Amino acid sequence: MRTKTTALAAFLAVSSALAMGAPDVARAQPTAPAPAAAGDVANAKAKFDKGKNLFTAKNYADALTEFRASYGIVKSPNSHFFIANCLRELGRLAEAHIEYDRVAAEARAAGEQYEGAIDAALAERDAITPKIVLVNVTTPAGQTDSVLTVGGLEVTSDLAGKPIPAMPGNIEVILSASGKAPISQTVTGAAGETKSVTLEFPKETTPGDGDQPSGGKKFFTPLRIGAIAAAGVGVVGMVIFAVQGTASNETYDRLQAQCGGPCPESFSADIDKGRTQQTVANVGLGLGIVGLGAGAALFVLSMKKQPDATQPQTTWLIGPGSVGVRGTF
Repeated sequence: MRTKTTALAAFLAVSSALAMGAPDVARAQPTAPAPAAAGDVANAKAKFDKGKNLFTAKNYADALTEFRASYGIVKSPNSHFFIANCLRELGRLAEAHIEYDRVAAEARAAGEQYEGAIDAALAERDAITPKIVLVNVTTPAGQTDSVLTVGGLEVTSDLAGKPIPAMPGNIEVILSASGKAPISQTVTGAAGETKSVTLEFPKETTPGDGDQPSGGKKFFTPLRIGAIAAAGVGVVGMVIFAVQGTASNETYDRLQAQCGGPCPESFSADIDKGRTQQTVANVGLGLGIVGLGAGAALFVLSMKKQPDATQPQTTWLIGPGSVGVRGTF
């Protein structure tokens, strides 16, 4: 079985290819920069050697500081590899996983002489993978100014579109962008699992848009309330029409069966009752038609955008027994 020691030995075996001052690369899109100045190389090597001694003494926190200082002067894959090693020994496995991946990218971009570095970094990364959670995050397309963090680690451009390493347990995924309230989701993952998260900002609304409670627009606007009230009156009218119309028909059929023709004066009470029922039914029908029609019209109007007060307007005025038009210029 491959061990940390053998992986480290394989990495260091590339000797001059990984010597301090070797060409290095940027994280997001690896390309080899110009060689470092001699003074920088000497300074970086001194910090690297100090970090190596601290690493051997198992003082991983201080070693990490020295290796990062060395890498900040000369971006050598050698010091970068030891940065990842320190993070691994400190138990910061998600961060170490990311750095091993970056070491491999640096070495791959630098040429064939770095193949040993690639193998060593990928071997260490793969040894960590069963101990962490990988989180696939889907974010809004075209949202270029957003900031994504997974388990407290910011997702940089070189990690975009890749599974993001995180420590097992509850993992908070947060997406923020300028002018928007941050959104978050928490997933629970065990070592070796892969989780998926989709984050989407609430849809924005503009003045006059239709009902969208998430954008803060109220559903019960004055026009909507009027529409509901009118429709309610219309429904009541239709119920009255149905009930009284049915009763009127029953009264008519009964008198027709009893009299066989025009009824005598003795049936006047029943005749008046039938007429009253028919009148009430007719009133109910009219009320129902007007109420439902007004409700539908008000609801349609409530869906329209508010007119610009600075522009000429024409408004229909509908009232009992009248229809008019009001204009502003």
